Amino acid sequence: MKTSKLGILLAVVFVVPLVIAGASVFAGRNWLGTITPDIQRHEAVDLGTYDYNEILENFRSSGTGGDFGDIGRFMLLPQNVSMAAIRADVSEILVDGVRTGVPKLGLWVADSSGKVVAHLRVSIGQYDAVSTGKIYAEPWTNTPLILCTSIRLYQQITDQMANGGDCISVTFTPEDFRPALDYMGKSAADLTVVGLMLLPYNHHLYTEECTILSVKTTGLYEKLGFVLTSATIDGNEYKAEGGVVRLNGPISGTAELKLTGRLLFIPITQTVTVQL
Repeated sequence: MKTSKLGILLAVVFVVPLVIAGASVFAGRNWLGTITPDIQRHEAVDLGTYDYNEILENFRSSGTGGDFGDIGRFMLLPQNVSMAAIRADVSEILVDGVRTGVPKLGLWVADSSGKVVAHLRVSIGQYDAVSTGKIYAEPWTNTPLILCTSIRLYQQITDQMANGGDCISVTFTPEDFRPALDYMGKSAADLTVVGLMLLPYNHHLYTEECTILSVKTTGLYEKLGFVLTSATIDGNEYKAEGGVVRLNGPISGTAELKLTGRLLFIPITQTVTVQL
């Protein structure tokens, strides 16, 4: 008889206490595995501005031939950056106040080995949604295409349209990819952004100097997809975006971490003191 994922989950939550291994002085492990806090510092990096119309015009005038569609599908970034730190300003010029589309962002992401594992594309909608699609251009035909929507920015573009103006502009963050990340069973800290899919908007990609808290999991915690939703650090609460928490600044010394997350739909909270 097969054991259901729900059955395993109930055993995790109600039978065995959660064990966390955090930083260098707190270590714990049981047969379910571990959840380990991981804090990383990221520098500010400007990854460049990509104007679809300008790049298309330069391509056409270059006379080099080839298929712009294939080139636009994978714009290699000047350097790889953690998805946990990525920011993307995406804007569209309105023609006579008319919006021709909804701002979208497409990122190619790699795992820790550097292998491209997916193309993630997010648009703005009233409801969270996730679906998969096909990539028909070589050499990416076997790379998963995961489409998702973000409701976080919906009211913002609605307000911009209502207030007039000749441009709508939004800033995408890892939180906007949350439905796709949940589908993959990953957090933004698990992935590296290596390329941009050029869509008919103006894109500015960058990272800001920041400290990121995420968690590493092993065993059943990893298989069941533990997702960090928030963290309280020395009394200050931070909401997670895409499974990661952006902190106000570097953290050192002894800190009390209260980590809150979920296994499927069951909330789990654990407090631990770590030496950072």
